[in-house]
Amino acid sequence: MSRNSSINSNMSTGRAESNGRAKPLLATTSESYSAVDDRDEVPNVDRPTSAVSTTKKDISLPAWLCCGHSIAMNHNVFLTLAICAVYGVSESLWNGTANAAYLKKLGHNRNGPLGNIEAVSGLSSLLTALPVGYLADKAGRSYIIAFGGWLVLAATVFHIVLLMWIGTEEIEDEDNDFLGISAASPENRTLPLWLYGVVMAMWGVCDGVFNGPVQALYADSTATGERSVYYTYLFASYIGATSVGPIVSIFLFQSLGDTWGLYELRVILYVGLGIGLLTVPLMLMLDDKKALDETAEADANPATANATNVDADGGASTQTSRESADGRACASEATSATVDEDADADNADVPRSETTSALRKWQRWIPYIIFAQSLVMAIGSGMTVKFFPLFFKDEVGMSPSHVQIIYACVPFIMIIASGACSEAAKYIGRVQATLAFTTSGIGCLFSMVFFKSYLDTHPFVLVPVFIIHTSLVNSAYPLQESILMDFVAKEERARWKSLESVATFGWCGSAAYGGWLADKYDYTYTFLITAIVQSTGILIFSTLLPLVPRKEGSRDHEDTDAVAVNNDDNDDGDGVLDVTNPESLSEPLLNETSVE
Repeated sequence: MSRNSSINSNMSTGRAESNGRAKPLLATTSESYSAVDDRDEVPNVDRPTSAVSTTKKDISLPAWLCCGHSIAMNHNVFLTLAICAVYGVSESLWNGTANAAYLKKLGHNRNGPLGNIEAVSGLSSLLTALPVGYLADKAGRSYIIAFGGWLVLAATVFHIVLLMWIGTEEIEDEDNDFLGISAASPENRTLPLWLYGVVMAMWGVCDGVFNGPVQALYADSTATGERSVYYTYLFASYIGATSVGPIVSIFLFQSLGDTWGLYELRVILYVGLGIGLLTVPLMLMLDDKKALDETAEADANPATANATNVDADGGASTQTSRESADGRACASEATSATVDEDADADNADVPRSETTSALRKWQRWIPYIIFAQSLVMAIGSGMTVKFFPLFFKDEVGMSPSHVQIIYACVPFIMIIASGACSEAAKYIGRVQATLAFTTSGIGCLFSMVFFKSYLDTHPFVLVPVFIIHTSLVNSAYPLQESILMDFVAKEERARWKSLESVATFGWCGSAAYGGWLADKYDYTYTFLITAIVQSTGILIFSTLLPLVPRKEGSRDHEDTDAVAVNNDDNDDGDGVLDVTNPESLSEPLLNETSVE
C-alpha cells in the first residue's frame, strides 16, 4: 500500500465510475440500496445462506457523518477504508520526509544508507510476498491479516524502543564505511543503522500483508463491474489521509523550531508510529465470512451478471438480462448469434466465436503485462521518490515546514487527478486514460531535468511542476487495480496482489541505486534515469490496448451489448460466450482453458 501511494509512488492504488443502479457495496440508503431487499426482489435465484448473512452484518453510517445521507457499506469495505486512512496518516508522518532526513543524518549526510535500508525493506517484502499470498488464499485472508496486525504492533514497539536508544546526538565523521554504513567506531551509528534495517524489514512484511491479503479481501467484498469506483474510494482514502501527516508535522516542526535536527525528526516519528497502532484492532476485525461469494457478487451487479445455463447436452442459453446500470431495460432474448455480417473486411470470413476465443487467449496475459509494467514503473520511481524531500531540503534550500507544505498539497491534487482519470476512462477506456495521464506526468519529470537551472532558482514554478508530475503519474493506479482484479480469478487475487511486493522490491532496490547516483552525481541525474525507465513502462502498458475493452465490464471490443455468441458449426455449443458477464473472465487465467 505504501509503495503504491503518490508520495511513496507505487500505489502508484483512478477507477471508472460504476453505473449506478446496480446495488453497490457503498450506497446511500435513501436510494434503497438495501442488500437484503434487493436480493429478495429477484426471483428464482438460489443463493447460499452466506450471502444473506453477509448483508445482514453490513455497516450503516449515520447521516450526520455522511453529509446528510445514511450510507450502507460492506463490513470489510468499511474496515479496509478505515485501515487505509489510518495507515496513510501514520506512514506520511513516520515514513516520509522525516524518516528520509533522519536516515541521512544517521548516515553522515549521505544518501547511501537511506537507499540501502529501503532495499532491505523491499527484500523482506519480496521474500514473504508469495508465502503470505498463498497462505491467504488457502487458509483464509482474515487469519493472515490478523497475523499482520500483531506484526504491526511488534514492529511499532521495536521501532520506538530503537529510536529511544539511538538518541539525538549528531555524528559527522565519515571514516571507514561499508555499503554506506559507517563502521569507524562503536560509538558511531553502525549498529543503529543495522538495527534500523531490521525494523524496516519487519515493516516490509507488514506492507506485504496490506498490499496482498487486505486488498484481496477488499476485492472479494466488491462486485465485478463496480471495482473501479471502489478502488477509487480506496485510493482516495489512503491518499487523502497522507495529507494529514504533513499538516500535523508542520505544526510540530513550527513548535520545535523548524529545523532538521535528530530530536525534531524523532518527535515526528514517534507521533506517526503511535497513530499507526490504531490499524491493529481494525485488521483483527476483518472477516472472510463477510465477503461476497460468487453469487452475491453477481446479485450486487445485475447489470453485468447474466446467468448462463448449460444443459446436459452441452448447449448453452443465456437468461434475459436484468435491468442495465443506466436504468434502461437490457432485455435480450436467449439467442444464438452467427458471424457478424457487418464486421470489417479483414474479419469477414472469420466466425465471431473464433475471434472472441482468440481474444480470450491473449487476455490471459493481462495480469502478467500489468505486473511487468508495475515492476518497471516501480524501479524507475524508487530511484527518486525517497529523495525528493532531500532534493528540496539540500538543493532548493527549503525548511522542514516548507517541504511538508508541498507534501500536504500533493494528495489533494492527486485525488482530483485520479477522479479526472476515472471520468476520462468512462469515455476513452481505462487503458487509454492510464496512458494519457501517466505520459503527461512523465513529461513533467523530463521538464524538471531539462529546465533545472531555471526551476531550482524559481521554487514557485518548480513546486507546481513536481506536484503535477506526482499526481498524474499515480492517478491511474485505481484503474490498473480494477483491470487486474477483473481478469484474475477470485481464488488467486491474494497471490497476484502479493506480487506487488516484488514490484516493491524493485522500488526499494532501485532506491539503493538512486542513493548511489545522488551521491556520485546529483538528484537531477536520477530524475532523468527515472523518466527514461518509466517511459519504458508506458510502452509495456500500451500492449493492453487491444486486450482490455474500453467499457468496464465488457468482454470484447466489437459489441459490448451482446448477450451471447454461438458458433453454429459447433455441435457441442462450445462456442457460446456470455460476453456481458465479466465474471466469466475470472476463471483461472493461468490455465490453458479456452473456448474453441
